[in-house]
Amino acid sequence: FDMAENPLRATATGDHRFNDRLPSESIEDQIRRQKQYQQFITEVEAIDRAKLDRSNQINFDIFVQLLRDRVTEDEFETYLIPITNREGFHLDFVEAPNKFPFNTVKDYENYVARLHAFRGYVTQNIELMREGLKKGITLPSEVLGGLLDRVNPHIVDDPSVSLLFAPFKKFPERVNESDRERLAQAA
Repeated sequence: FDMAENPLRATATGDHRFNDRLPSESIEDQIRRQKQYQQFITEVEAIDRAKLDRSNQINFDIFVQLLRDRVTEDEFETYLIPITNREGFHLDFVEAPNKFPFNTVKDYENYVARLHAFRGYVTQNIELMREGLKKGITLPSEVLGGLLDRVNPHIVDDPSVSLLFAPFKKFPERVNESDRERLAQAA
């Protein structure tokens, strides 16, 4: 569930089933996920912990606590603050070229699909922040110092100088020239 819901994390941890996708971050998605995590808690708590061996009792306890923490965090609507000056969607994606595989044509096509989906991903996160502002759920400006220093290098007029374009500057030998041109153009 977590890997499908966060394809960037999935790719970074070696699960490549969702390499062509970005997370969906709408408020409806947040609420749906919160309900699913609550359902997971219900399902796990239906297991008779006493019948588990000690190792699995520890796993059980940790898993339930992680789920409860997630549900509690969502109850406070922390998802309405998707950025800080050190982390967030605005930085997660620009790290993509360092975390994604670029070995095959399909790897590049997946990345291009993500590049094309990025605008919608950003729009959803902006909507979350706007809702946070309406509700008074936001970070104080003092803790966001340096935010623009982290974002501005990625705002470029020529896409070929973007860090996101780096994978298209050096292809593996197995990617032929016509695919290289097509993929770079698509990017």
